[in-house]
Amino acid sequence: MAITEDAEKAMEVINLVLTMNPFNEKAYLLKGNLLLAQKATDEAIAVYDEALELNPNFAQAYHERGRAKLAKGDKDGSMEDMKKAIELAPEAGYQYLTVRDGDVIVMQL
Repeated sequence: MAITEDAEKAMEVINLVLTMNPFNEKAYLLKGNLLLAQKATDEAIAVYDEALELNPNFAQAYHERGRAKLAKGDKDGSMEDMKKAIELAPEAGYQYLTVRDGDVIVMQL
């Protein structure tokens, strides 16, 4: 089975889970991660937004949305989301992004 077939199957399962329970923020997170892996950053960000609407304290969704924003080139938005993830779950060890002279620096906390 090719990777794209695996991704399609995974998306089918995630969509089925969301049909059965549209309030499953973790399923939205997985869907966003799958979209991000497929380089569908705008779609991934929209899905992470849905997860955060369901649970505004979902640190992992902020972290992943920050990664998606960085992939899109939105350094400021990425940094804002990463800071929020760290604020919500400092024990998780999320990475913190900072911009210095146009370069993105990733620091592990």
